[in-house]
Amino acid sequence: AGSVLPLNKGVWNVYTNSNIPLFECVNCASLNPATTIGVADKKGSLEIGKDADIIVCDNEFNVQKTIIGGEIKYEA
Repeated sequence: AGSVLPLNKGVWNVYTNSNIPLFECVNCASLNPATTIGVADKKGSLEIGKDADIIVCDNEFNVQKTIIGGEIKYEA
């Protein structure tokens, strides 16, 4: 971890250097923080009624697309 390490790379580092399943690594960067700060009713996972904030990654967890509120905001 570090101040200049993008979150997607931090998740990838944990996944590739541990025996933690990828979905659990993603939860550590999404659902768990959302739960901690009390916004898990809107953020942190993909469910009906929640904000459509999504990243689409390649096989090495490089961000290819960012969708915020259902709208594409970034595309590689």
